[in-house]
Amino acid sequence: MPSRPPVPGAAPDALTVALGPPDPSLRMSQPHLALPAVSAAGEPNPLRAAVDAVYAAVAAYGEHHRVLLDEIRSFVEEGHP
Repeated sequence: MPSRPPVPGAAPDALTVALGPPDPSLRMSQPHLALPAVSAAGEPNPLRAAVDAVYAAVAAYGEHHRVLLDEIRSFVEEGHP
């Protein structure tokens, strides 16, 4: 169930899964990939906001995403709200 009504003329959400190493010809700007994390954090549902923000941040971190996930894990284990 979408959390927002669809925008007329907008493309539907999509998920792409790739196997193997990234194609070096498809270079992505990590700062631009981080923008969805900011907008995801504003979702009215706190759980969805957190999950979507972390997902977007993992995409922005790229091959170094384990560093981000370790940082999130240590933050949560310390009992931060």
